[in-house]
Amino acid sequence: MFLKGLCAGVAAMLVLGGIIWGVTGFHRVDTPAVASDTIAQAVDTIVQPAEPEPESKPVVTDTCTNTMFLSRIAQKHYGKADFWVYIYKENQSIISDPNRVPPGTVVVIPPAEKYGIDPNNPESVDKARRLSYELFAR
Repeated sequence: MFLKGLCAGVAAMLVLGGIIWGVTGFHRVDTPAVASDTIAQAVDTIVQPAEPEPESKPVVTDTCTNTMFLSRIAQKHYGKADFWVYIYKENQSIISDPNRVPPGTVVVIPPAEKYGIDPNNPESVDKARRLSYELFAR
């Protein structure tokens, strides 16, 4: 008699557990329906990693005044006034005469690497001087 009662209790527990399991949906995994051709497209598509953009340096500018002309700006930014010619070359579109730059003119200061500017290298200073002589010889 005890054995029959135990079996009936276990059977009732299994039935009750099955009903709860079916109603609550714990056994289901919700996955969206996907067509097989979509899967094939996803497999065929390879995403290339984006190439990092080269770092761009911010544009450096300065403003000419009655007392701050190209040679003084060059002294300030490059350490030698002789490098004014490179500032002029960079801004030829807005400066017609390097000796007469109107006050208030904003000039772009090129990076020293662009023209090989090195105030500690006598060859670099001589090159800038030769360029200025050529400019005034015109």
